[in-house]
Amino acid sequence: RNIMKLDDSIISIKGIGEKSASSFSKLGINTIKDLLFHFPRRYDTYPEPTNIDESYIGDNIAFLGKVIKEGKPIKIRNLTILNISVKSSDTICKITFFNMPYIRNVLKMNSEFVFYGRLQKNNAGFFVEQPKLYKTEEYQILTKSLQPVYPTSEGLTNNAITKAIRNATPYIELIKDFIPDEILTDNDFMNLKDTVYHMHHPVDMIDFERARKRLAFQEFLCFLL
Repeated sequence: RNIMKLDDSIISIKGIGEKSASSFSKLGINTIKDLLFHFPRRYDTYPEPTNIDESYIGDNIAFLGKVIKEGKPIKIRNLTILNISVKSSDTICKITFFNMPYIRNVLKMNSEFVFYGRLQKNNAGFFVEQPKLYKTEEYQILTKSLQPVYPTSEGLTNNAITKAIRNATPYIELIKDFIPDEILTDNDFMNLKDTVYHMHHPVDMIDFERARKRLAFQEFLCFLL
């Protein structure tokens, strides 16, 4: 088995081929080390599910909805439109999906999901277009975590970067720290391995701030040197 190295090409990572490597390269990411030090620009939090009729129009909200009317895909030129109706508490909401005809195989009658999207309203009532949907237990996990949002490039989605970093996580063990343990301990800093890990997978904002503080100190040291 080949020995893993941080300067290996990102093509070494499962799921990355020549085409996606080219997209990563536009972000200056060519090696596994480049990828691991490509940190999120922000973190998304997912709100607790709420009642539709207590929410503000135009806000992104999450709500638990039960399918009460299945729809059939309608084709208009190059667009496939699927409308379904869900009931959330005592409120009916129309859900519209574009170019996702397969979603009707998931949204069966009486099935329940958490829908996350922008709440809108017209004369016919509440509606949400192209929401994300989650199983209840899956969404509960999301509400308790920070979801990283990375700088992206053309042909490279946030999901693709997140997946690549998840697959590259074992390489974090290869990172060497140039700051002595004594300085880390005296200043209550994380070591560099933990810092990189927690920048990508923070438990909460306090965890993130500790990792960011360590990175800021490192940048300051490099500036002095």
